[in-house]
Amino acid sequence: MAITRRTLAASCAVVALSLGATPALAQEAGAAGATGTDDIVVTARRVSENLQSVPLAVTAFSQDTLHERGISNGYDLAKSVPGLVTNADSGNAALPSFAIRGRGQFFGAASGSVETYFAEVPLSPPFQMPGLPPQFFDLSSAQVLKGPQGTLFGRNTTGGAVLFVPQAPTDKFEGYVRGQLGTYNNRQLEAAVNIPLGEIGGLRLAGFYWKREGYTQTVGGRLDAGASFATGAPVILPSIDVNNQDVIELRGTLLLHLADNIQNTTLVTWHGDKNRGTTQLQAVRGAPPIGADPRIADIGTDLRRPRSDVWAIINTTLWDVTDDIRVKNIASAILAKGYGNNPSDVDGSPRGAIDLMTPLRALKNNQYYEELQLQGKAGPVDYILGGTLDLTRQPGAVNTIDMPTYTFDGAGFDIQFRQSRYTSKALFGSLTFHATDALTLTAAARHTWDDITDNSVQLNNSISRVSTAPTSVTDPVCSQLVVPGRPDQSTQCVFLPGHQNFKGWTWNVGADYKINNDLMVYAGVRHGYKRGGFNGRGGSVALFGPEQVNDFFGGLKATFDLPGGRSHFNIEGFWDEYKGAQRSYLDLANGALVTTIQNVPKARYRGFDADTVLNLTDWFRLSANYTFVDAKYTSFPDLTGGVPQPNNRLAVNVPGLNSRHKVNVQGRFHTDLANGVEVAFIPSMTYQSMFTFNDSSYALPRIGEILFNGGFPLNSVADGANLAPGYTTGDLRLEFNNIGGKFDISFNATNITNKTYVVGGGGIWQFGVNVLSYGPPRMFFAEARYRF
Repeated sequence: MAITRRTLAASCAVVALSLGATPALAQEAGAAGATGTDDIVVTARRVSENLQSVPLAVTAFSQDTLHERGISNGYDLAKSVPGLVTNADSGNAALPSFAIRGRGQFFGAASGSVETYFAEVPLSPPFQMPGLPPQFFDLSSAQVLKGPQGTLFGRNTTGGAVLFVPQAPTDKFEGYVRGQLGTYNNRQLEAAVNIPLGEIGGLRLAGFYWKREGYTQTVGGRLDAGASFATGAPVILPSIDVNNQDVIELRGTLLLHLADNIQNTTLVTWHGDKNRGTTQLQAVRGAPPIGADPRIADIGTDLRRPRSDVWAIINTTLWDVTDDIRVKNIASAILAKGYGNNPSDVDGSPRGAIDLMTPLRALKNNQYYEELQLQGKAGPVDYILGGTLDLTRQPGAVNTIDMPTYTFDGAGFDIQFRQSRYTSKALFGSLTFHATDALTLTAAARHTWDDITDNSVQLNNSISRVSTAPTSVTDPVCSQLVVPGRPDQSTQCVFLPGHQNFKGWTWNVGADYKINNDLMVYAGVRHGYKRGGFNGRGGSVALFGPEQVNDFFGGLKATFDLPGGRSHFNIEGFWDEYKGAQRSYLDLANGALVTTIQNVPKARYRGFDADTVLNLTDWFRLSANYTFVDAKYTSFPDLTGGVPQPNNRLAVNVPGLNSRHKVNVQGRFHTDLANGVEVAFIPSMTYQSMFTFNDSSYALPRIGEILFNGGFPLNSVADGANLAPGYTTGDLRLEFNNIGGKFDISFNATNITNKTYVVGGGGIWQFGVNVLSYGPPRMFFAEARYRF
């Protein structure tokens, strides 16, 4: 499919985008409709608006729609959202990460390009540190925003943002209980109760429990590589199930009316999980195909671990100073204790090769976030002005520094301790000028100051494995370091401190024009920024710079009536030019396996999103969406040795995590019986084309060829490695709603053809193995909900 810049520019002259403030004093909370168009409320521009009036590509779901589509985690969400790919981070299906239009979390990268928000607070921690995962229960809405969102949302949103808006307390006593039972001993329980407190406010309590046996079984009797090589005590692994669900989440929200014009909401939530995932070995380079069973994992790492423990408190205050001026403050703290990507078996084999062991003490990560906004109206101008302070800390002194990596690589074990501290400050503003009743102009900007400290301590069991002279154990840092389970001082210590400041602008300008109340076109351009950081492993500290993108958008939103009710059709085209895109290389440094991040000079993404909801009759609704993304590197020099090489051979690589085509189609056949019960049959189909796991699947940097392939070129894709093949899956759902006015019952089948499909992988063919992580097989479950 040929797309030229001139063609897209011409299209943008007709249909396009803007981003900025809307009437600032709109209600903060609103329920998104399950099936309608006009009643879907989103907060894509930091205030509540009707979905069809937002000049931005947004896919939004209410809690009812999430239930209807069987969405309980990130992989479920991706099936229904155009342009969204949920990837198994590092091949570990227990660590889902979002990519939008091909921009996401690459293996080893310090941060992804898609930020997740809960109650307007960013959730993504530093690379693979514990944090608060997205919550899919008792929501007002879940929203996926396409394209750079840095002006109003900040953080590292050069690809987009995913927003989860919890249900706020109301003035009615109400609630629900939902239960689910299914195959693989699947059990879900979700409940919420809303307690009005009269003029004082309201209290809402909610909880979610999900337990399901894993659909993959490990092979018992294998030697635990971590136990035997790291501690010297051989341990034989039992057989356990992985790719399981073991999640508990609790939430309480207290709404207080402190005065007639002051409202305060305090949300407290807790998350705990013991989910386990792993990659599985599929092929060894130079050997016959293994013919691996996708439901059997033959590994050499003990994947059992204690429960992660994450607390979050979010306080939001709204003060309506006048009818036209509102002050909004958001203050939060997230205290996470868990294990990130530990333990995991990156090579997917029983060999003690690339294994991450269970840390002998849990990793800790604390995040404190403060945002102050001034929202208002001044004649024809709406505005939002504000500032943010974002503090992310790995707590502890040197002798309790976190231990995210404990690796045996065939020559001995390495222990790498890291302690990262991020301080980010920003000021932002957005102005929307209502030039006429039909034409609106927008301009917005944010300036961000980032301060990053990254201290790393590397321990090696042999001096020969450290090419630089190791620091003596009498070093002030190394001498204080206490290694759990290793009281001896035979290891060699290297202390790698790093500190750097970054700063950058994000901005946008745009316009939208309402041809009539049901038809809007919009156009605009945005500039995005993502901070740089450190490659602090392998005996050296190397800096990588910020990532920037110029994003040109055009779109159209149309609402119309069909015999079955209000319907819509939305389409948006985009052309994105990246400078300094942050991409990761797997490498060896000083004898240790490391992942380094480099800046690719130029990359281009272009394509379009389209989605529609058609209420064709009073008994049939058709929903469909499609995304096309054409991505390529226009300048990708070989950065062997950290210095650009004369040739440009790496530009043959295709940007990873990008599915060129993504389609979802859902039908809803429904009728009402004489007793008021609604019966609905809902089939759906999702197609996702192939994507690669990293950005060196067609050609390795020269250093990779030398280290891993005897100096010869290596094309992983030609060998059928480092990629997730395209696939199609189908789901079925039968609903009986409003039984007795209170009960809803459904019967569900997912992946009805029992398709074997890949959701991620290690992307480590250069190390001689192809490892994959698979999505769930066919499953059945029944669900019942009682509303009161």
